[in-house]
Amino acid sequence: MISGLASRLLSAVLALLLAVVVLGLWLLATPACSAWLIGTLSTQTDGMLSISGLHGSLLRGLRAERVEIQVTRTRVVISQAEVSVFWPDLLRRRVRLRTARAAEVLVEVGRRPPDEPDTPVMALLLPVVIVADKLEVAELQIRIADGEPINLHAARLQGE
Repeated sequence: MISGLASRLLSAVLALLLAVVVLGLWLLATPACSAWLIGTLSTQTDGMLSISGLHGSLLRGLRAERVEIQVTRTRVVISQAEVSVFWPDLLRRRVRLRTARAAEVLVEVGRRPPDEPDTPVMALLLPVVIVADKLEVAELQIRIADGEPINLHAARLQGE
């Protein structure tokens, strides 16, 4: 009797685990579910992240017409972004970007208010390492406060 109960319990746990795996793959593989998942995540950032014109899926690669990130005085706008991830590397605590491409990247840093203390920049500590096999930016523009923008054209980095 106990072995029959244990067998049924094990079967139920395995079925539940299989359902979770299938649901996860469905969320990653279909464009509609990937767009829903990213849209849901971006609404949780209180306006810090905005993504529009999303195409593709998390599993096969994504394209976005516009990605905007706003954190305090810094604003980053990425136009015509494309990214694809090598998912098996997550098992080694790495996010490996096979492709990271953008037509334009604009980085704007606003003026520091006079009453804001001068604090050193702290390193960003992430639970994973981010590695990019290929990083391409057709045009990079950096604008600090009200100064003249710095323009870089056709930046391309490739890993070994």
